[in-house]
Amino acid sequence: MSINNGHKQSPAAVLSSVTAEMAKPRVAESAKRSGDRSENGATAPSPKETPVPPGRGGPLQGEELGSHLSRAVGWELVHDHHIVRNFEFPDFRSALAFVVQIGEVAEQQKHHPDIQLGWGKVQATTWTHEVGGLSENDFILAGKINQIPR
Repeated sequence: MSINNGHKQSPAAVLSSVTAEMAKPRVAESAKRSGDRSENGATAPSPKETPVPPGRGGPLQGEELGSHLSRAVGWELVHDHHIVRNFEFPDFRSALAFVVQIGEVAEQQKHHPDIQLGWGKVQATTWTHEVGGLSENDFILAGKINQIPR
């Protein structure tokens, strides 16, 4: 689903578009991927999935963490465990529309941030539970959230 179709939409239009999209019947993920099985029966990753399989390896640390963080413009590292970014908006509706768009990105990535919504503000926080800290997936998600038009 393309929420903005290359044009900046009003928050009300985004909310209406997303609500209509969410009301459409969904094909189960397993049905969509039924033909994408390898010889051993494992599901092949789709291009929209994040690259690091859950539960593999530990959290990013040291130089590697710093390298990823330098590309996550506007995101703040907290206790070498998670990243957080605050976004400001002129009203509640704009903030809500942005949260809905974050939700769409999170579903596409199969990686979901914690989101706090308030009047004119949104806070997104992400880390990878499976590794007990930050993984490459968190920085991919942060970059995609940064690309959402505001």
